Amino acid sequence: MGYVFIIFFILSFFIVTFALLHLLAGGAALLKGDKTTGNILVFAGGLIALPTIPLLAVLPGIPFLTWILGATLCCVGAYMNGKEKGNINKSHHAIRITIAVLLTLGLALV
Repeated sequence: MGYVFIIFFILSFFIVTFALLHLLAGGAALLKGDKTTGNILVFAGGLIALPTIPLLAVLPGIPFLTWILGATLCCVGAYMNGKEKGNINKSHHAIRITIAVLLTLGLALV
């Protein structure tokens, strides 16, 4: 029982961190006036992914869907930002998608 709690705590920390970082990055870009579709998607994805952990305590199943939608919007928005600016860093996007997939698998197993 103790290991499950520790894994859940670590997973929760990384999920909230992922969502907050994307929310802050999208929000900062929007506040600077860079209102591109990619920045809006990153901000919306962070906003949708953020309540995943509190929802996990209340509703079964729904947090998984909100996490998938939020993480997908973050990844697609970041890719669109790179494409619009003309500097797509493939390794950066591969790392972001890998982290999102690993967190999704962890959320599915908990």
